[in-house]
Amino acid sequence: FMTLDVEFKETYELAQQLLIALQHKNFPAYQSLIQTKKPFVSSQLKRSLKILNKHLPAIGNSFKYEDSNGHLEGINNKIKVIKRISFGYRNFSNFRNRILLRFNHKRIAPNS
Repeated sequence: FMTLDVEFKETYELAQQLLIALQHKNFPAYQSLIQTKKPFVSSQLKRSLKILNKHLPAIGNSFKYEDSNGHLEGINNKIKVIKRISFGYRNFSNFRNRILLRFNHKRIAPNS
């Protein structure tokens, strides 16, 4: 299959090299793959590489640091779902207790 179409072969190989660089957290290899001009790569991948090159400093930070706000975004989303499902509680302490119960915290008295 890959010997039939040069564009398909080059696109596939570049995508696999990018994936390997990501898995091994090898930012210099990732950066060089993104910035190298490949004439036989598909136009869709060229467009994606252009966007990745634009955001390269932020991508470099994700290679360098292990921190992510993904967990916090998940908590915020769950709170929004509780808010949407409940369609309003009579008072804020009931809403707060519902959130604390969802995240396995102890229930707190209404007056606290």
